[in-house]
Amino acid sequence: MADSDLIFTDDLPGTAPLAAAEAEPWKILVVDDDADVHQATRILLRYRSFRGRPLRLLSATSAAGARAILERESNIALALVDVVMETDTAGLDLLRFIRAEAGDPHLRVVLRTGQPGHAPEERVVVDYDIDGYAAKAELTSMKLFSIVVSALRTYEALRELARLNRELEARVAQRTAELERLAMIDALTGLPNRRHFQARAEMEVEAARRGGHDLHVLAIDLDHFKAVNDTFGHAAGDAALAAVAAALTRCLRPLDFCCRLGGEEFVVLLSAATAGEARAVAARLCRTIAETPIVHEGTAIPVTASVGIARLAEGEDTIDPALDRADRALYRAKGEGRNRVAEDDGEG
Repeated sequence: MADSDLIFTDDLPGTAPLAAAEAEPWKILVVDDDADVHQATRILLRYRSFRGRPLRLLSATSAAGARAILERESNIALALVDVVMETDTAGLDLLRFIRAEAGDPHLRVVLRTGQPGHAPEERVVVDYDIDGYAAKAELTSMKLFSIVVSALRTYEALRELARLNRELEARVAQRTAELERLAMIDALTGLPNRRHFQARAEMEVEAARRGGHDLHVLAIDLDHFKAVNDTFGHAAGDAALAAVAAALTRCLRPLDFCCRLGGEEFVVLLSAATAGEARAVAARLCRTIAETPIVHEGTAIPVTASVGIARLAEGEDTIDPALDRADRALYRAKGEGRNRVAEDDGEG
């Protein structure tokens, strides 16, 4: 008997045969070198279905033939495997292949033997991952169907558990990614925070060194911000910070990076910008902040900012020295009257 598909869609009495025939069948692989066993299995399982789905028998007369079917077919739910076929251990060898190499880890296996003493039941049950082990002579129609239903129920449960696990893993991964994103975002302004700045600065410094282009740092600090909080309240101060963050974002190119370091301090990284372009951006930021109307509970809040500019110097492999110089320039701008831009003068 050649390896082939034996397909039948007869349903249990009292159910709708058409519905069963249209349902996706349960695939059952029958592996036996005795043609009579295949015929008997077909007879014993005809008119049977499980959960409204018919049974589709795939027939292999050797372990090698079974491997070919397993490699060709997907979603085989159950394999009914003879122990002794082309070799005395062909069935057990096939079982090892199924568990180690077959694509579906949920596939269930029931061993059937015509020589019960050849492979002792206790050793086989203990040593192998199987769902049943029975002598062929003992398999009446109902007993065989009971074994098949039990294996199909286990297969279905394992598949559902795997699906639920995949969904859970996807939700956990999504939540983890969201938490990681939130850990890099300032909750008040929606801008990247200090942690994000450090990670981005490393990338920008490396890119500047590799590409041979300039990298400028703008240190920005709101003027007299303590007075804003003291005069209008902290809620008004928060509203002002959020408005300033939005104004900064509007002034920058997509490739520029802006973050809130903390309090009323912001930092901008300008990649591949000349000194003149950096000065123009800083002046635009300063002007935009001063001209942005900030109104809280009907009260206009005047806000200005001072900006310090520094360029990443030759040989610097972190952003820290440039940021320190930008901070010094920033405080010089404040000392010169605030609401203005100052550049790093190279003095320590």
